[in-house]
Amino acid sequence: MKKIILVSNYSGLYGSELMLEKLYLSLKDDYEVKTYLNEAIPVPEEFSSSINAVTNRFNVVSKNNKRISLSSLMFWLKVFVKDKPDLVIVNISLIPEVFLATKALRIKSMVFVRESLIDYKHFFGIYERYLKLFCDCVVSNSRYTSSMFSKLDSMVISDCIDLPEKSIKIRLGVVPKFGYLGRMSLRKGVITLLSALNDSVNRPFELHLIGDKLSSDALFDEQYEELIRRLRLKGNLIIEHGFLSNPFEIVEKCDFMVAPSILPETFGLSVLECLSVGVPVIASNIGAYPELVSKNNGFTFFPNDSVDLGAKLNIALSYEGDDYASLSENAIFSAESYGFLVYRNNILRLVKNV
Repeated sequence: MKKIILVSNYSGLYGSELMLEKLYLSLKDDYEVKTYLNEAIPVPEEFSSSINAVTNRFNVVSKNNKRISLSSLMFWLKVFVKDKPDLVIVNISLIPEVFLATKALRIKSMVFVRESLIDYKHFFGIYERYLKLFCDCVVSNSRYTSSMFSKLDSMVISDCIDLPEKSIKIRLGVVPKFGYLGRMSLRKGVITLLSALNDSVNRPFELHLIGDKLSSDALFDEQYEELIRRLRLKGNLIIEHGFLSNPFEIVEKCDFMVAPSILPETFGLSVLECLSVGVPVIASNIGAYPELVSKNNGFTFFPNDSVDLGAKLNIALSYEGDDYASLSENAIFSAESYGFLVYRNNILRLVKNV
């Protein structure tokens, strides 16, 4: 049986970490798999156990700490000599010592790229040349992510979700319910959403905000609180749920979810999860979102444009009865090709051919 080592950073249960779990589950029945987690914060025991993980602070490279550590390189050399893997897969790619070690020991390596160029634009060119030189196989999680590369070929295996069993939603003209799922921050477009609702929607509605407000930006906090205050003064029901371990009890009650990111996202797991329960999505036309959202299952708007978003919110509100049911049905259908079984088959086919 082929031995595989998975390597990943851990900064919380976000998209990359969730996909690490899916990657492990895809491989564990066919291969001997062991995971090494480079922890930025402590890893929950339940998550560590679920992916057969060894956890510690193995590497030092990050956006604010751009260097290669000799001690980290020696660590990975010792690990690979001891474990003797046939393949090393890096789930998030900014761990250069791993690739130096695999190259030195002539071990096959694979990397899943999930980072956006916008976050690493100052050294992305060097990073791309490095991957081309030291990594055997580069995999991107969307066509958008793959398009960032100009000097190497990157195949696309889209991220996945567990598909729920859901029926088509209906909407019959009652008080509309909008929802937002994600971190409360400027780059996620929360101010754009609140501004559009204030300026463009002239009928009572509910707004469900799901996610932590982690911003340390005083200006963002001030704008956020003022816009929320104005919306409530107009008689709208604004519910700030904070972080929810199971947000979809709320999502399923919404008529539309809004994904207003200003900066490009390399995929959009939350968008896909909303579609999978039959909720149409109104998303900014940037990054990988247009790969998931179209006129068949929702609406798109220009990023950071509250006027265009406001127009799309009002168009969305005109969809009722059969028109809305068609959007909901298409939302469910569009998510089906991103289920775990499809992902697992793609991963197994890829690993077999490396």
